[in-house]
Amino acid sequence: MAVQDSAAIKRLKKEYSNMQEKKKNQDNNDSTSKYIHVEPFINGDLFTWEAILTAPEWSVYTGGKFKLHISFPPDYPFKAPKITFISSIYHPNINSKGTICIDILGDGWSPALTIDKVLVSLLSWLDEPNPDDPLRSEVADIYKNDFEEYKKRCKDSVKKMMNDKNIKK
Repeated sequence: MAVQDSAAIKRLKKEYSNMQEKKKNQDNNDSTSKYIHVEPFINGDLFTWEAILTAPEWSVYTGGKFKLHISFPPDYPFKAPKITFISSIYHPNINSKGTICIDILGDGWSPALTIDKVLVSLLSWLDEPNPDDPLRSEVADIYKNDFEEYKKRCKDSVKKMMNDKNIKK
């Protein structure tokens, strides 16, 4: 297990370094890195990170900052990280406990994926949910049948969520 831990730690450090380099060199007109902030190694635990996804200007969640908890397994990258939304969000594929239903964190996981690619996918997926595989069927129904109401509820959830004291960055 120590060999796997060592490989996982090296991989996590490399991924974080690559994300920092990407952020430093970003082209503000063509980069998603300005919408993603990560804090690795929470409480000294190399396998626990936090992230904040900032909704882009064109998003139904404009103005929203969503805090995520990321837990990497000891055999990362051969197993997917577990990601949970700490901030509440009105979304058909995220339940009230922050559990996420997205294929790349399950059967669609590949060791070729990085946490940066996963977070970029999550950012895109906020505005492109899969209403056919929902965790919250009532939200999926509104998304499919009354998109204007869905957008209104998303915006209302952002207003409510931004009152959350957990968002700092």
